Amino acid sequence: MIRKRLFTNSIHRRFLAVALLPLLLITGLLSFYTIEARWSDLTKGLYQSGEMTSDYLATISDFALYSRNTQLLLTTAHSAVRVPDVTGVAYLDKDYELILDTGDFPTLVSSTAGSLLSAGNQDGYLYFKKPIYLSGIEFSDYQQESPNPASNAELVGWVIVIIDQSSLLEKQKEIIVTSLWLALTGFIIAIILTYFLSRRLIAPIQQLTATIKTMARGNLSVKAETGTPDELAILARGINQLA
Repeated sequence: MIRKRLFTNSIHRRFLAVALLPLLLITGLLSFYTIEARWSDLTKGLYQSGEMTSDYLATISDFALYSRNTQLLLTTAHSAVRVPDVTGVAYLDKDYELILDTGDFPTLVSSTAGSLLSAGNQDGYLYFKKPIYLSGIEFSDYQQESPNPASNAELVGWVIVIIDQSSLLEKQKEIIVTSLWLALTGFIIAIILTYFLSRRLIAPIQQLTATIKTMARGNLSVKAETGTPDELAILARGINQLA
């Protein structure tokens, strides 16, 4: 019923529908694309931060973990927690026994560390688990470095970096609200502009329609005028000749 009224009651409504329906579709697609793109950028940035932090800690913590220097491990972990979005760091030995944790470190992640993948999502947290190797440098009789310094690397433990996704979720909500408000504002402005422009375009047709209705009531003295030098003016002259 609504569709019938929209497309049959007046040419003005049909003009608005033809102009605004594609615009609504394009606005919706652009808003969806913008939201998805910004979500992807935020998520990618969060994963990059976690990967870089965990790689850095795995590189510099080998000797401290091997020697069980908890003070040095704690200092290193505290420096990592100061990185934005990083909420917790834990060090484990090679048998996944917890040695030290700091910050907001989830208990469940710690208890299931052995089964964790290198990166993932658990209980609203992103975790990044990296092995820590104690790597020495081999020398030949001529005091030259061996071309394969990591061949005798010994696994001494693991580091797990935890990133809280709550800030990401808040930013995602802001993106949705902002994008929807911008899309709605733009669409309302488009409706207003289209309405007034369409009235100017449809006015000559409405003027001809009114003239024909007057002629149909028996008043043949009226003249059809459009005020435009286009096809409607030719139609108006034809109506005047027929009258």
